[in-house]
Amino acid sequence: PQVWVQFLKCNDEANQDDQFVLVGDAFRLEGGFRDIDDLKNGIAEKMVGDPTLILVYRKEEGAWKRLLPDEKVVLGNTMETSYGFTIGTKRSKSVGPLTGM
Repeated sequence: PQVWVQFLKCNDEANQDDQFVLVGDAFRLEGGFRDIDDLKNGIAEKMVGDPTLILVYRKEEGAWKRLLPDEKVVLGNTMETSYGFTIGTKRSKSVGPLTGM
């Protein structure tokens, strides 16, 4: 079974209704993805990233909807109906205010 996914980035254009824009071409992942959590791991392997930083979306009624980790994956989607994903960044730990200056 295969699933098509495509990278999303935030849409910075003020006059656009869509929160995200697709970046690059969709790519195919193959495997037994039972749920979105499995799909996040597949994306992380392909993109060499941390799956805990990946958010997966599906376009529904013209808007991107974030999917929860336990939602089922629709296998056999196409490039036109690909899942979208974003990759966040890890936040550094706060050290606190500098003293002694």
